[in-house]
Amino acid sequence: MSTELGKAYVQIIPSAEGIKGKITEALGGEAESAGKGAGASFGSAFGSGLKVAGAAMAAGIAAAGTAAVKVGKDAIGAFADYEQLVGGVETLFKGSAEAVQEYAANAYKTAGLSANEYMETVTGFSASLLQSLGGDTEQAAKVADMAISDMADNANKMGTPMESLQAAYQGFAKQNYTMLDNLKLGYGGTKTEMERLLADATALSGIEYDINSLNDVYEAIHVIQGELDITGTTSKEASSTISGSLAATKSAWQNLLVGIADENADFEVLASNFVDSVVTTGENIIPRVESILVGLGEMITQAADKLVPIVVDTLIANLPQIVESGVKMIATLTTAIVGAIPNLVRSIPDIIMAIVNGLADGWPQMKQAGIDLLNMVGNGIASLWDSVKEWGGQLIQKLIEGILGKARDLVSAVGNIVGSVFGTTVEDRGFIGADYANGKTAGGTYGSRAGQTVVNFTQNNYSPKALSRTEIYRKTNSMFAQLQGGLA
Repeated sequence: MSTELGKAYVQIIPSAEGIKGKITEALGGEAESAGKGAGASFGSAFGSGLKVAGAAMAAGIAAAGTAAVKVGKDAIGAFADYEQLVGGVETLFKGSAEAVQEYAANAYKTAGLSANEYMETVTGFSASLLQSLGGDTEQAAKVADMAISDMADNANKMGTPMESLQAAYQGFAKQNYTMLDNLKLGYGGTKTEMERLLADATALSGIEYDINSLNDVYEAIHVIQGELDITGTTSKEASSTISGSLAATKSAWQNLLVGIADENADFEVLASNFVDSVVTTGENIIPRVESILVGLGEMITQAADKLVPIVVDTLIANLPQIVESGVKMIATLTTAIVGAIPNLVRSIPDIIMAIVNGLADGWPQMKQAGIDLLNMVGNGIASLWDSVKEWGGQLIQKLIEGILGKARDLVSAVGNIVGSVFGTTVEDRGFIGADYANGKTAGGTYGSRAGQTVVNFTQNNYSPKALSRTEIYRKTNSMFAQLQGGLA
């Protein structure tokens, strides 16, 4: 059987009221000012860093942009020349113009020339060549390709500049043979010498050659160069020598430039040709580099084998003099040091006074520097303290709000403690105040005030000890008073 013993009114922590306002008043606007200052400093430093990084990035972009502009400019120029040269080839070779362009596309390997260089050379003598062939454009395309290959082979084998050979072949088209000796085939620069060349070619091939036919002249030169093992040199060197592969790479790059600006070009083929030529060049250069390194190693080894014995013999032969000179040097140095000791001792007071005077003269600056250092440290701590106050205030505020939010749970926990000690149960009826009611009412309920909470205390039959209402009030009042003091 349960008996209702009483009700009490409790109000907790009235002193907590207004704490937030006090914290705000203590901090004032310093936290905001410090925050703005720190933000400005960080922003300035970050901005400077971005400025430096941006400058470096801009320089890199500018360099890349300059290179890209140059490539674009070169591509446009190369394509403009290509259009003009293709027009000339089409005019001269008509239905065989496509064959000439195919020869031109492969000229980077067969002649070490770009397509533009090839077509420019062809158009320089093709009119006379066509005339000598009765307008047979197909045959003229083949003979022209043979003539250009012969020029390139001669340049690679005999070391003749390509420009000199082109000038000679264009001169032959005009029946001008003064530059025949540019070919370095053993014939002088006269018509008579050209006739002798034709006669030698006839003896080798069994074919009669007419000096008035440009086709016959080019065919005869081809026979002579074949006899001298000049023919085919360029094609071989393009894949086996450094100079030949470099020439092929340069020409392939020129073709690629044209393809960059030509929407109808097979860019994949042009790029592949260029890459292949670069790889070939690397394959030709790398073994030479390895050979150079091996040669240098052998040279150093051989030099060391000869030089080291000479150096050792020289040292051994001169060792007594070297030792004697060393001993004399050490003795002289020791004597000088010993002789300087008295002067050094006599100078000690002067040295000490100089140090003292220097310290005395520099003391004002040292003191000021120390003061400045302390001020800087103090300002730094003060600046940090503002942040600590702000963070601490927020922490305390959150702590108080958390305690107030859990006040109901605290009261319930205290009631459970009371129940476990005195054999009673506590029923929370609302917000808890700090003061008890002034008196009690009938039925075991203590007097109430507005805004205070009614707490019912019930003593159970199984309580270990029956308590009077007065004792329950006194013990409960004491416990809540302790709770109030702990939270105040």
